[in-house]
Amino acid sequence: MRLEIYKLKWEEHDAEHIWKHHVYTWEVEDVVFDDPGREARIESSKKHGTRIMMKGRTRTGRPLIVFLKPIDSSEGIWRCTTAWEEK
Repeated sequence: MRLEIYKLKWEEHDAEHIWKHHVYTWEVEDVVFDDPGREARIESSKKHGTRIMMKGRTRTGRPLIVFLKPIDSSEGIWRCTTAWEEK
């Protein structure tokens, strides 16, 4: 299954949640759109539904783990549900 990501839609609570992990929205966008070496996989579970997990680096080299859920996967619109620095 191939899923395209063209846009991340940010709700205030999503940005506030990732900030609890000391992650900025621009850092998530770096990983999703600008890191050619990022790793991504599709996950499905009863608790979280279908989502994408990405591991990648920001433009400053910070390693992040990012989780995305579809808003409209046919249009490539997703939201970040959480992100944190990979240790």
